Amino acid sequence: MTVYVDVKAGDRIELLEMPNDPCPIDPGTRGTVTYVEDPVCDDRRQVWVEWDNGRGLMICEPPDRFRVLAPEE
Repeated sequence: MTVYVDVKAGDRIELLEMPNDPCPIDPGTRGTVTYVEDPVCDDRRQVWVEWDNGRGLMICEPPDRFRVLAPEE
């Protein structure tokens, strides 16, 4: 059973790792979650993000890893 990060639309996050994307977002980049899609056939969940660097690229969890930022961050 896959355990997902507790995240919802509007949360601010920081990317830790995006190992399989051919044009990944750099680790440490922050962004705002716009939509969280329930897992589909292979237990991967898609988290849609508007990144602070102007890109709009989803996270596929797993294998991508991120953390939710505390309000003061």
